[in-house]
Amino acid sequence: GTSAGVFVKNLNLPVPMTDYSATDPVASGIIDSATEGSGNPYVWAQVEPSLPFRQLKYYYSVCPFQKLGIIVYGDETISGVPDIEASSEEIGFELVKYNIEECKRETAQELEAYYEMVEEKIARIAEEGIDAFFLTVDLINDTSRLASLLTPLYDRNIPVYLMDDVSYVQHGALMLISANDMENVGRFVADTIAKIFNGAQAGSLPCVYTSAPSIYVNYDIANRIHYPLTFEFLTVCDAIFTEEGGNEDG
Repeated sequence: GTSAGVFVKNLNLPVPMTDYSATDPVASGIIDSATEGSGNPYVWAQVEPSLPFRQLKYYYSVCPFQKLGIIVYGDETISGVPDIEASSEEIGFELVKYNIEECKRETAQELEAYYEMVEEKIARIAEEGIDAFFLTVDLINDTSRLASLLTPLYDRNIPVYLMDDVSYVQHGALMLISANDMENVGRFVADTIAKIFNGAQAGSLPCVYTSAPSIYVNYDIANRIHYPLTFEFLTVCDAIFTEEGGNEDG
């Protein structure tokens, strides 16, 4: 991830380091470039080309939106905000962004205070005239709270798209179009580690891997908010979640 990659990179250890699944290794400073060398012979990071942009382009193609809402917890780079803002300009939608500063979320009392703040932010952004919401990483880490927190959005028929984690579709988000082909990304990273063990310089190895998309949708939520799901779209979904049937693999 991003935080771990930045931390280890800044230790400046004279041993090879590989970083996997950072949102944007270049913007966060783990590597200098995805295509022209990492800038440090000991550092390698897996790069998925503009993952939020690719996701938002997919979501927009399914059902175009004019005004997208996001709520960002902590570091904007970890949540992919630079790519989301670039997507807004290139695709052509307006972005409404709220921020929540990092805070302690360890004790039950701290968690309750945090989720009360999240609930208030979601209720406010739902009234901003948005017609889609993009749930960024680390905002809601408790899926048991998800359905109630998203209620203000669904009461206005606002679809909730995900950046990550298919389990959130099971628990009340509308859709995840994931560009993380975990099996083949794993092979790519493993192959990189093998090359390093066999003498290759970590910072000189290719970083970019482009995954094929996988689609997951919550059919009950789609019905609740009158979201248009065509038969053709449903046939290409990797999994369709329903309250009664659980999960139907595509």
